[in-house]
Amino acid sequence: MTLRYCELMTILSLCGLPRSGSNMFLFNGDFVDRGTRSVETMLALAAMAVAEPGTVFLTPERRGSGV
Repeated sequence: MTLRYCELMTILSLCGLPRSGSNMFLFNGDFVDRGTRSVETMLALAAMAVAEPGTVFLTPERRGSGV
């Protein structure tokens, strides 16, 4: 999966922000170097993970894994 900033904002507007006990998110894939706002994407993901520990999980894509 590739995640761009505008897609992240769409997901959050539809699902709401992460909240302990209700909204949890797993971002599995390539969210670091996609699109012109990749820094903003990574910062937003990191900020959510810090603000609500245990609600945002980030698993980076394994480059060259062929999967």
